[in-house]
Amino acid sequence: MVTIKFDFNEWMRYSDIITEIRKQLPIVQKNFLRSVAARYRSVIMNTLLSQNIKYTGTYEQSVKIIDDGSSDEPQIALVLDPTGSEAARLPIYWLVLEFGGAPNPNIPVSRIRDWAGVKFGKPYIGNRIARSIRTRGINPHPILSSIFLLTPPSGDVIGLTVEAQQIFIEEGTRALQILENVFFTTSKTGQVVARIPAGVPEGGRFTSPG
Repeated sequence: MVTIKFDFNEWMRYSDIITEIRKQLPIVQKNFLRSVAARYRSVIMNTLLSQNIKYTGTYEQSVKIIDDGSSDEPQIALVLDPTGSEAARLPIYWLVLEFGGAPNPNIPVSRIRDWAGVKFGKPYIGNRIARSIRTRGINPHPILSSIFLLTPPSGDVIGLTVEAQQIFIEEGTRALQILENVFFTTSKTGQVVARIPAGVPEGGRFTSPG
């Protein structure tokens, strides 16, 4: 009978690797979520700048990335968290930007004039804009819609855009590659050693016992 002995000692390295992965996985997950949120915020900021609608800067300052969850189950929140004198107006302001507004005969002309004075240096332009809003409403200038699928008029998030999904996939693939490079590519593979019993010619064929 031919006896083959396998040396599994090297395989125990994988047990150590798996234990280390379990310890490091929440860190990798948090870094992944932070990367996704940072890229989402960058897209939102670029969209906001492209609209050329900046007035007080409240919107830009309100898009924040907040760490949430626990050390074992990390979560990252991307939120509109306004502060400052104009903070109370942001919830209505961003909804109007995203979805536009119907004609409003009661639009406050003074605030439109103030905005026109800051943006154009000519407050009187605000009078024309106010008349347009009163008769024709406001065209949408979507910002968060570059990343999130929103439901009008509430603005509730119901999904991600194609661009947002692609960012998620790219960052997820990168996170998995980091795990693979750290824990597997740089680790030695286990060895299987076949010991030839005495009396069997070197290079001979091993057959099943019996």
